[in-house]
Amino acid sequence: MDEQDPGLTYAAAMLDYGEHDMEEQLERLHSRWGSPDVPTLMRMHHEAEGNDRLFALFALGCRRIPQARDYLASLMESSDVAERQACRIALAHAGDKRAVQPLMELLGEFLPGEPPYDDWREQLASFLESWQADIPGLLGRLGDPVAAPALRRALQATIAVTGSYSFNPEAILFRGEIVDFDNMTAQDNELLTVASELQVLLGYQDGLVYALGQLGAVGALTGVAPAHPERATDRARTLALWTVHLLMGYLHERYPVVEEQWWQDLPELRADLDHFLERLYGLDLETRNAYLQLYEREKLLQIGNRSRSERMAREYGWYG
Repeated sequence: MDEQDPGLTYAAAMLDYGEHDMEEQLERLHSRWGSPDVPTLMRMHHEAEGNDRLFALFALGCRRIPQARDYLASLMESSDVAERQACRIALAHAGDKRAVQPLMELLGEFLPGEPPYDDWREQLASFLESWQADIPGLLGRLGDPVAAPALRRALQATIAVTGSYSFNPEAILFRGEIVDFDNMTAQDNELLTVASELQVLLGYQDGLVYALGQLGAVGALTGVAPAHPERATDRARTLALWTVHLLMGYLHERYPVVEEQWWQDLPELRADLDHFLERLYGLDLETRNAYLQLYEREKLLQIGNRSRSERMAREYGWYG
């Protein structure tokens, strides 16, 4: 199989194949199944085992013909959790809006800290976090405003889960003695696991907020109270970051690629953000400047990394 085939590289990436592992896996699949056309990939899904079946589904999502999309749509209610998730995500990557409602149903599932998380994680190993993290962005790209209420409900659900953690994850993640894996105690391991779960949730919340902006839900944060209500400063800081992040999503079509990390290199974007912070939320100049400075310091570099990843995905042809 051709490792330069966009559908195959996308499928391999979704299954966390590394560069060398990708070559071996594609060669193995080519020897077993032959040319990866749509009928072959459908047969692979039926007859293969394990991750090869999921590989076939993700590759079908990049074939961009009705036969492939219809096949994925027919499996979106599969009783197999991995197959169900893979089909919905692959169909969304293909740009098919039939994936909107099924993806909405997944928004609040399998979150760290909730009972189903450990069982599902055991089934899908490292795929869990990356697949679940994709869902808000896919809904944002599909552009159907019907998803906005579900995104907001998912944000509220993650806030409730986040509030169950009674410590600062950053303090734990970056304490020197915790990073010393050779000398970690059982308690350290437990703290690091919980802190890692919380970091996943915080990143997921960012994705939900950005997607709400992409769908034009500029009032979605009204009445939203981030976790740690006993710490008003942290709550206000999070709301400030989310407000700018939501507007970044709102302006995504106008600024799809933002790879710089300083406002001085993005004067037009900064001016637009400043305009909407005043127009939509009535913020005064001092508050607007404070919001934008905070976002530059804490989020703009992450946006740059996201933009680079999306640009590469478009160049590789991963998006329909």
